[in-house]
Amino acid sequence: MIFPPVTPVLYAETHYRFKYFFSFLKKSEPEIVSDIPHRLDPDASLPVLLLVKDSNRYPLDKLDVRIELRIQGNIIATVGKKIIAPIKQLLWWDIIAIPFSRELSDCFGFIDVDIHFSYSVLGKEFTCTNDNYRTSSKASLRVYRSRHGLPSIDGWVQGDTHIHSSYTDDQVEFGAPLLPSIELSKAMGLSFFCVTDHSYDLDDRVDSYLLNDPGLPKWNAQQREIDKLNSIQTGFAIVRGEEVSCFNRDRRNVHLLL
Repeated sequence: MIFPPVTPVLYAETHYRFKYFFSFLKKSEPEIVSDIPHRLDPDASLPVLLLVKDSNRYPLDKLDVRIELRIQGNIIATVGKKIIAPIKQLLWWDIIAIPFSRELSDCFGFIDVDIHFSYSVLGKEFTCTNDNYRTSSKASLRVYRSRHGLPSIDGWVQGDTHIHSSYTDDQVEFGAPLLPSIELSKAMGLSFFCVTDHSYDLDDRVDSYLLNDPGLPKWNAQQREIDKLNSIQTGFAIVRGEEVSCFNRDRRNVHLLL
């Protein structure tokens, strides 16, 4: 007997319910997510990325952020910020940059980071740590602050060849905007990334990931943004690409990076 695949218990879009399935993740709040690079060059600040998704549907009346940095369980720094509200955008983001100066200058190695959010939606108060998904672990984020830059030779550049941006946006996942992705990449010591959004996302309508638009407004907007960002960057470049869904010779759906 062949059984159907198990329905995923965790996905990024919490405001979509798969047909015939109950959604434990669905809630009347925007998605709130934080992220950091997994590695830092010795002279880089730590960029903490804050993302709020779908606040156009569920506006935030308040957003306060407190960030804790720990080494081996000991708090080495606490940074707080009150974000100007209301927030009511499809995808809002901010970066809080934490410099390693003075008392933090000798802090190297693995650093655990927790981002505590205090926010309100339609007058109701909420708190969460690192994200507001019901089934996520809430585990601390971790960055390795190196004493050295990435190993290299003359003429060598290093980058990431598989990055999803905010132009990947569908029922199960979404990416970060291009500009903060550049900032996190630079902090890691990278000189480029290949933006490889899903081909099936790039032909969607701007206002609906369930409908296609033959005019390709998302794809065209992505090309314009890449051109603009590349024109103002020094020492960094976005390489354009796609993650293409296609059939292989066995008629199985596979993804290829182009």
